[in-house]
Amino acid sequence: MDNAISMKFKAERFRERLESMLKKFPPDQYAEAVSMKIHDSFQNHRLMGRYPIHFLLHSIQANCAFYNTNRTEVLTEKKLQQVLNHYRQYFDPVAEYFLTKEDGVEPFFINLQRQQFFAQRSQGVNSIGRAILLFTEKHYPKSEKYVMDIYGISFKEWLQIGFSISSVIYKQGKGIPLPRFLQLYQRLASEQTMNTFFYLNSISPVEIKEFNRLIDDKVGQTFSLFYETYLQGVFVEKPMLKLNETDYLIIHEELFMEKATNGIYDLCKKDIQSDFGMEFGHHFEGYIITLLKEFLPHKHVFTEKQLRNLTDKKICDIMLVFDDYIFLIECKGI
Repeated sequence: MDNAISMKFKAERFRERLESMLKKFPPDQYAEAVSMKIHDSFQNHRLMGRYPIHFLLHSIQANCAFYNTNRTEVLTEKKLQQVLNHYRQYFDPVAEYFLTKEDGVEPFFINLQRQQFFAQRSQGVNSIGRAILLFTEKHYPKSEKYVMDIYGISFKEWLQIGFSISSVIYKQGKGIPLPRFLQLYQRLASEQTMNTFFYLNSISPVEIKEFNRLIDDKVGQTFSLFYETYLQGVFVEKPMLKLNETDYLIIHEELFMEKATNGIYDLCKKDIQSDFGMEFGHHFEGYIITLLKEFLPHKHVFTEKQLRNLTDKKICDIMLVFDDYIFLIECKGI
């Protein structure tokens, strides 16, 4: 009970002080300035100590939730460091709790991953190549029909729009004026389809305030801070901040690329888990076989279809046979 009271007290004090600092800054200005710090920190890892990405992401979300429209102050480097120092001085009570338990090491690192590591992961050419191989061929008749019927966007269009936005980011910066983007890429997809992509992957400051309010209602204001830890923040699902009716801001390029490459999977897994699971599982197995045959002589790779000709008993998806050992592989696309 004493530990629970201590956790509650720390969370309340942290929230109160954070709100008092962040409520002064208009979200559009704060998000633009802090997202550039995220970019700089990711590009130069030596800056991560001064600008921890997970603190910066959380602060943008908190700023949207706490902003008082009657207050307007300009964010300076000194004021930003005051915010970050407040984060540094707050030792996460959830992590502290785990470290007091004999079996707490594993959940401690899971907690750490959900707070920090997801924001430090890079989406390189391998991620792009995997998405193209997995989602541009016609292996998902039921799933793609569902997404077309409900959202009006094909798998290929999703990837093309996402990669096009990514190219704009790297050439012109993190701000995306929607009318200009529609004009430049009008041959890519219909205006309605591109608007749908922006809608599915963006959130406004007002919507973030409502998002946080719903968390407060669900778990209580005191413990919502702990809940946010396990959510990984709103920008994992919605990596674009909608500043107004025409302008969008990419909060963190790598979170956006994660959504561009894996968003189809997330969407289908949430809406049509059974049908998509069957279609994706079969195609993912083929994708793994393709990769293995790129790096190994074909004579070492035996597929389930080949093994099925030898037995009617339960078998694995893939078997790799070498002179001294055998690998049995089960493909799980999670």
